[in-house]
Amino acid sequence: MPEPVEQINAPQAAGATGPSEPTATLPAAEFEWGGFEQELDATREIAERAHTLAPPTSRIRISEREVRATLAMAATKVPGLGITIEELLVRHQAEARGIPIEVLLAFIHFEAGRLFDDATAGKWSEKHQKYIPSFYELGVFQTPAGDHGCTNEAGVKTCMFRPPGRNVENSPFGKGWRHLAGVYPTESNWRDPTMQVRVGLWDLNSAADRVHAAFAALFPSRRSEWFLRMAVLYSFAAGAGAARFFLRKFKNELLALPEAQRWDFLCGKNVGTFHFNPENIDKKMALAAKLRAVRGTAIAQTPGGTR
Repeated sequence: MPEPVEQINAPQAAGATGPSEPTATLPAAEFEWGGFEQELDATREIAERAHTLAPPTSRIRISEREVRATLAMAATKVPGLGITIEELLVRHQAEARGIPIEVLLAFIHFEAGRLFDDATAGKWSEKHQKYIPSFYELGVFQTPAGDHGCTNEAGVKTCMFRPPGRNVENSPFGKGWRHLAGVYPTESNWRDPTMQVRVGLWDLNSAADRVHAAFAALFPSRRSEWFLRMAVLYSFAAGAGAARFFLRKFKNELLALPEAQRWDFLCGKNVGTFHFNPENIDKKMALAAKLRAVRGTAIAQTPGGTR
């Protein structure tokens, strides 16, 4: 069955808007780009010589069109702020806690086609006859939010609750908003660009913190490609629970390997019904590397932002 036409009816009641944005206090860290770029080059060289299955990074091909589209997105003006999306990310770089700007731009390119208006309300599953997931994923970082209550009525997608969804206070989007602003998001303010960026960064790093706390021995550095791929990006793509399943199952094998080999080791592995699929992360990292090469060190600066 084709994806039904979307229709949202019963609006959620709006609450109070949040106060002005607090000052960021988290320290920034510099990602180890040199090692990442060297590893990409070495992986491609090995893949060209080898007749076995190539490692994941060598299988990803990013077109120049995607690079141009991402750069154009980065230069898009943010509604109401008078700065670009990239400048907004730079402004809150301390809260990114070492996640490179290029990776954040690649993330937004692949995840949030409608940028600050993006409210993903699940995808129809023929097998389960419902929309999965049952909650909204909102904004530029597609942060999980409240329930959408969407149903398929004769080919029409009807959502009972408007963004940010029912019970948003129990979701990462709601908890992050409350943590940063002291109130929960509402139907009238969930599109706020600054809060979307800050909540999204808070959510990505909160999930990574939980993974790191459970497996600190596997992540001696929070600035490595291994940490970025597994603790940050994979935790988003598959869930922090899935990340912990694989790390727990293969902990000893991973500890015996150099960090540079751990991601490729996990690719294709299975834990119960979970299959380790690296594609979502690999394409983001490949695009980020291309962006880095194209941009060099010319990173946008804003008052109060550092690089």
